[in-house]
Amino acid sequence: MYKQFVKYAVIGIMSILIDFVVYLFLTRKIFFFHSRLIEAKAISFFLSSIFNFNFNKKWTFGRQSRYNLREVAKYYSVALTALAINALLMSAFLKIFMDLIAWLFAAVITALINFTLSRLWVFKPNKET
Repeated sequence: MYKQFVKYAVIGIMSILIDFVVYLFLTRKIFFFHSRLIEAKAISFFLSSIFNFNFNKKWTFGRQSRYNLREVAKYYSVALTALAINALLMSAFLKIFMDLIAWLFAAVITALINFTLSRLWVFKPNKET
């Protein structure tokens, strides 16, 4: 489990960087998102989730099988739950902190939830692996 968590952390850091760069780009460079921080966060989170799914499936959890609808549905049900939690946390933290600090706290808490659900449900080893 420790090795999996380290791999997950590496992918997580890369996903967070993707999330952060997209969020920063949207909120700082595209006028439409200057006052739509939660919408920008949803887009950045979703884009980073695509990277996250692919690399965690293959590298972290060693699932070399083809993509199947059940696995993708599980992953995105977790991702959508995490996105909802992330948006709620972001909204709450925005009342206390500037947006980048709020973003960081929401991202860390969501990453821990994602790892737990990914390991125990989405990429749970089956009897053949």
